[in-house]
Amino acid sequence: MGDNMKWILLFLVVCLAGCLGPHIRSPKNSVPFVREIGWWPYQEDLHVQKIEVQVLDSRLSLLNSRTLVAILITGEVKNLEGRRPVIAKMHRSEKVIRSTKGSSEAEISLTPIVEIKEDKLYDGRVLPFVLRQELILNSMSWGENVFGFSCGDAQQSVTVVQDK
Repeated sequence: MGDNMKWILLFLVVCLAGCLGPHIRSPKNSVPFVREIGWWPYQEDLHVQKIEVQVLDSRLSLLNSRTLVAILITGEVKNLEGRRPVIAKMHRSEKVIRSTKGSSEAEISLTPIVEIKEDKLYDGRVLPFVLRQELILNSMSWGENVFGFSCGDAQQSVTVVQDK
């Protein structure tokens, strides 16, 4: 077998291994994620009480750098009588804090976006909410990858390790 044929065979094996490697399912969310800042006139009576981040699927390896996490956000929202508040979407902002050999850190900020629906039965009381958002995180380097999540005053971090 010639050298060119060996390289082609090696390339096909690597491609096939990548296709057959760990598969992370697509995220499922309570509300859609948005990345643009829109008009947010109803945020003043939004109170986030807690954020919980759970790693659902993290089979990090040479061929997989993706981790699926679930984010549970609990809180309360209210508005004027006759104008029912609903969480319509989730704004997401991501920022790399540092990335060095063997260790990386990122910050992910989440903001539930409140919209209003006309509802004559709504009496202005506080409404609790629970949102479940899922997100695929990509490792930034080999070694420890720390992702800090914040929503309102609530915060939590998760660490995943990217091995070779």
